[in-house]
Amino acid sequence: MNEIIQKPRRWLQWTYEFVFCLNLAWTTVWVERIQSKALGGRFVEYISAIIQRVFPHATISLGEGKTVLEQIVWSFLLAAIGFLLLRLLGRFAVTNVALRTVAGGVAIVAFPVVALKFPFGFILTNDLSGAVEIVLILEVVVVLACGFLYFVRNRLISALLMSLLLFLHFALWAYLTESYVNVPELFRLVRDVPNLHPWSLGLWLSIVFRAGFPLIGLLASVIWVGYVRRTSESRVAN
Repeated sequence: MNEIIQKPRRWLQWTYEFVFCLNLAWTTVWVERIQSKALGGRFVEYISAIIQRVFPHATISLGEGKTVLEQIVWSFLLAAIGFLLLRLLGRFAVTNVALRTVAGGVAIVAFPVVALKFPFGFILTNDLSGAVEIVLILEVVVVLACGFLYFVRNRLISALLMSLLLFLHFALWAYLTESYVNVPELFRLVRDVPNLHPWSLGLWLSIVFRAGFPLIGLLASVIWVGYVRRTSESRVAN
């Protein structure tokens, strides 16, 4: 009996690699931005000038200002570089093994770790200290354990169940850190703020900034579920 690993479809492979790189880049930029307080530099100012010239009404609307562009521009730039590196290293078996194992755990824990380590980096952060912190750490451990059981093909954890657990996991952390968009407040802004429309680029940049951590983390984790399922080992006769 021999073991083979199915190759994922190219679109799944490339999507998974880019989203994983984006999740890692988003986390790295977020931490660096909080610690350094000045990440943007002239490059982000140049991007901001281009946006203002092409989209005159692309004002960042939720109050974060230049920070939004710093986070988004640098994250996507680093993600693109990381994706190109993964493409170059894709021929090596160790790369595929890492994407099937370590990458899943990173996608699950990146957001909670940053939220617990740098709670001041989130707007209107709830209390994540003391006994609450211990409970939240246990929650992350449970989700990681379920991810491991899914990876080893335990019948108790199906792809659908794992995806549901991941959704609840990121919904919990989004709620605790208020990393989500208040829809009624969003409609009020669109209605009351001059030159602010539902299709405003500035509005969408602000939404991506506010909800980026849980959305990117959830996307990376759910795609990991599909990636593992596609590349699961199967046995065939000689």
